[in-house]
Amino acid sequence: MDQPQNNLINEFKPNGIKWILHESFSVSITRFKFFVALVAIIQVPAIMLSLYFSGLTTQENRYDLILQIFSYLTAFFAMTFSSSLIIAAIGQHYAYNEITFSFCFKRAWWRIISISSWTILLTIPLFAITYFADNLATSQEATKPIIGIMVVMLILIPVLIYTSFYTQTVIIEGFNLINGIKRSAYLIHRKILKVFTAIILIGLIAIGLSVIVNIPFALLELGSRFDLGNSTPSMLFYLIVFLRNLVDSIIVLPVLITAGTLLYFDIRSDKENYDINKLLDDIKISSQSSQLQKEYTINN
Repeated sequence: MDQPQNNLINEFKPNGIKWILHESFSVSITRFKFFVALVAIIQVPAIMLSLYFSGLTTQENRYDLILQIFSYLTAFFAMTFSSSLIIAAIGQHYAYNEITFSFCFKRAWWRIISISSWTILLTIPLFAITYFADNLATSQEATKPIIGIMVVMLILIPVLIYTSFYTQTVIIEGFNLINGIKRSAYLIHRKILKVFTAIILIGLIAIGLSVIVNIPFALLELGSRFDLGNSTPSMLFYLIVFLRNLVDSIIVLPVLITAGTLLYFDIRSDKENYDINKLLDDIKISSQSSQLQKEYTINN
């Protein structure tokens, strides 16, 4: 696994969003079984935990707020860690024309602190927005909360755009939290229009896939929401929700993250003439000492 395959291209040429979307579906289909296994290993326990926390909150527990926060943290960590595994797999796919479980998990675990820190940073504002939005209906004075939510979203959206490549910079290049944020912002700077347009198109495709996946499960949920004579959700309902979330994750997430990673490669190719040899150099980085020169470059 030390040498790239001879049939690989020698350069990530900036081929535009059309190529990125086509290639993301092609890779997702080619590596479908592997992506399913990677995502399922993380998402199965995470979805079960989230449903467990959700079930407890329906019982009007006095710890509802804490349970909701744990549910959000679980969901976001699972999504971030699953994304990290897919990004590692994409890097290995292009560098060596193969994917191994050991490489993906070792790569993600190597940056677990940066991944966890990013999960917490994302959870705080997103949970706050959701929490206050849910409580607007019971609030007599809704104007101030709405204004607050809009202000937070106006601040958060640019931040999310400029940190779109954070997970890629952490997993592919090995940056820590602060330098990963700086690196992502550097790559997107002066490419904001291209990145924003690509994010919108990739997001719309992901939403479309998600809707298609969710339709049959939504119909099943309507008939299984409650047992006869029981006001609480039935076990069948929770089973359907579990399957819906799992199928949605294993189908939509690989396409979404693959497209985002190819966009990251495309932007690096535009700005840095990124090629297979540079990808191989990035993939071989696996220690903090080998990151000193990269971090020095970012900080200067």
